[in-house]
Amino acid sequence: MAAWPSPAVFVAAGLVSGLGVGNLITLPPLLAREEFGQRSFGTVFGLVGAATQAGVAAGPASWDCCGTRWRATSLHSGAPSR
Repeated sequence: MAAWPSPAVFVAAGLVSGLGVGNLITLPPLLAREEFGQRSFGTVFGLVGAATQAGVAAGPASWDCCGTRWRATSLHSGAPSR
């Protein structure tokens, strides 16, 4: 946006950002209800939310002493850490 400071770029960036956030907020509950049914929606979505928060809370602990992302990415990819 800094390279092309025009209203069209700002509108396009707002649309892309809005669509991304809209999908991030709307899609997980819809998928949980579709896959697990209405009766267990609260339990499943509560567990999904708890797992998400645990992952977000554990994120800073996954950084090594040098501040690189190697340990964080190796935990997610299954690659051995250095």
